Amino acid sequence: MIRQLFAATTLAVGVGVALAPVAAAQAHVPLPGFQPASESFVTPLDPDAWRPAPKWIIASPFGTVDIYCASYKSTICYQLDPAGNRHDLTSLNAYIPRLWVLNPVQS
Repeated sequence: MIRQLFAATTLAVGVGVALAPVAAAQAHVPLPGFQPASESFVTPLDPDAWRPAPKWIIASPFGTVDIYCASYKSTICYQLDPAGNRHDLTSLNAYIPRLWVLNPVQS
């Protein structure tokens, strides 16, 4: 009796594991008011970085991918690292116009 119960339980667990759906990561949903803005940034080594242009320069180890910005009276931006963690971007307008740097602390 115990063997049959154990066999049935093992079979049920095995079938459940085999038929379980594969977990997938959910795509990032920007915070309310934020829009994708990666195309508005260039890296310091990009040829267009130091020419008069409407693009911002970003100093980030993650390049120009996964950047989101919102604007009202000022512009607020953040960037996602490869693991999906959010990092705020800080503008250095008072020192170097159009330069943004990544805050390494997750927000």
